Amino acid sequence: MSPHEERYKTVKSAFVRTLGSSKNLQEVKEIFSPEVSRRRLELIETPEDLIAILEAQCIIGEDTIYGFQKISDALDDPGLVCLTQNFRQNISQLPSASCPATPAINQYAALRKTQSLKTLENQSKAKPDKEDTENALQEKRDTIFKLISEEIGRKWMDFARGLKMRQGEIDAISDNHSSIPARVYIVLERVEVEKPRELFNLICQALQQSRRNDLQERVRKILLEQ
Repeated sequence: MSPHEERYKTVKSAFVRTLGSSKNLQEVKEIFSPEVSRRRLELIETPEDLIAILEAQCIIGEDTIYGFQKISDALDDPGLVCLTQNFRQNISQLPSASCPATPAINQYAALRKTQSLKTLENQSKAKPDKEDTENALQEKRDTIFKLISEEIGRKWMDFARGLKMRQGEIDAISDNHSSIPARVYIVLERVEVEKPRELFNLICQALQQSRRNDLQERVRKILLEQ
């Protein structure tokens, strides 16, 4: 898998997580009503269903930010906005990239269009207990990301160093993003991709190292909430 394919997979995962915890899936479905048939929209029950259909309709893909842009604008989520902007830059650096503002043909179209409506209707669902647990964890993750990005302030570089990020990477993030919340989201998402199982432990350790024990306590409290 190429670096760009990995990035695309990461962006999709971030949108799925946010849609799953935002409770705004229905709202997001409606913004695509001009491009997606009503029958298909009615079959969408999960964020994964939505992403699959948007790929089938060439509304999202490795060479277009059109669908991602519409979702991030609708939810007004700084993390998604930042991810979309970064993905636009990735696309612009590809050979012969045009960074289209409207849907383009992508490699997922043929595969996804062969997926019948019957398959979506019969798509297996996770057990309720497992689903509830995963949703709760996603909500905690989003709450923690938002808390740190808004509260870390000038300590964000110390926090990034505590997460083992190199100074060159920190400088690049600082140059490309003017707001501290956007910088912190990028730092957290990179750690999440590289070490998902250790994410929360690493966050707490980094907060302690950056002398933000107050935030560390708030993060631990969120994690312990039922």
